[in-house]
Amino acid sequence: KKVWAANFSGGASNDVLVFRPRNSQGGQYVAHILKNNRFINYVMAGAKGVKMPRGDINSIKEYPVPIPPETTEQQKIAHCLSSLDEVIGLESHKLDALKNLKKGLMQQLFPQDVA
Repeated sequence: KKVWAANFSGGASNDVLVFRPRNSQGGQYVAHILKNNRFINYVMAGAKGVKMPRGDINSIKEYPVPIPPETTEQQKIAHCLSSLDEVIGLESHKLDALKNLKKGLMQQLFPQDVA
């Protein structure tokens, strides 16, 4: 699930698969498709290797990607999904803070006896 949508031109290591959308506005949309569990499960079903499984490039090329015909629709979908990712990230941080608070409060309720 390591997907990054670049916003500039550049190079990549041989260990990185680079996908380029057909239009310059579709990068975020494609990134969300690649982060999707359905895509990840598809890739892992055909993965090779034990310690560090890698997706098979030919299998990946065959994955059907639903592309709305209008670029503006792709942008709206990508924006909506990015907004949801942002909310999930913020809520995850809040949850972590609450877990830390609980841990601290529990330690005060049941202090360790130092002998």
